[in-house]
Amino acid sequence: LNAQSNDFYSQGGAQSGKYFAGIGYGLGAAWWNSSIGNTGLFDRNGNLIQSGRVNFTANNPISLVNMEILVPLSRLHLGFGLSFEDHTLSELTLHSGATGKEGNTIIFDQNFSFVKMCLLIEVPFTSGTAKNYSISLKGNAGYFGYSGATHLNFFGDGEIASAYCANAGLIGEYKVYTKVYIFLNPSVEYKYYSNDTYEGNGLILHNIISLSIVGGIRLDVSKK
Repeated sequence: LNAQSNDFYSQGGAQSGKYFAGIGYGLGAAWWNSSIGNTGLFDRNGNLIQSGRVNFTANNPISLVNMEILVPLSRLHLGFGLSFEDHTLSELTLHSGATGKEGNTIIFDQNFSFVKMCLLIEVPFTSGTAKNYSISLKGNAGYFGYSGATHLNFFGDGEIASAYCANAGLIGEYKVYTKVYIFLNPSVEYKYYSNDTYEGNGLILHNIISLSIVGGIRLDVSKK
């Protein structure tokens, strides 16, 4: 057992030497805690819903497509990921004043997409090259942009915004054929969006937490 453990940590365990390319599809939900300062909230036709500073919360379903490549480094895997995340907002709950007291819920139909670019890391929990499965801790961090938003002031000018994301979860994979693996990846993600220079009107701030589960396929593209 001691020899097997030493081999796992020095040689990389079950995933040592594998170069992965993968794609997955997933579903989840997102929760928003946001504020739009000194401008106002508008509907998709440009009509003013509420003027001045607006604080709101919301939740909505999401769907996402992830693409990634990973290379081995000792017992870890490092890589790069690209993700397309679709959001469908249907309503917002407005909160009044600094106390965050709940106000009224309004219809706010808005569809848009986030495009995320992230650096990835995977740390395996399981050992033993004879196993057809593995479980790893998976994390990523990166930057995101948006597209498709039609409501004025909801994001502001994306080119001058700060938009960061970080994700952590588990990934389990199972070998179904030579160099072919299927995987399942439940995770939690935090997104921070801040834009304080849009037309000089003040801060647009979004704090977004999402839960998702992604399933897909990986190919070992190494020559071995």
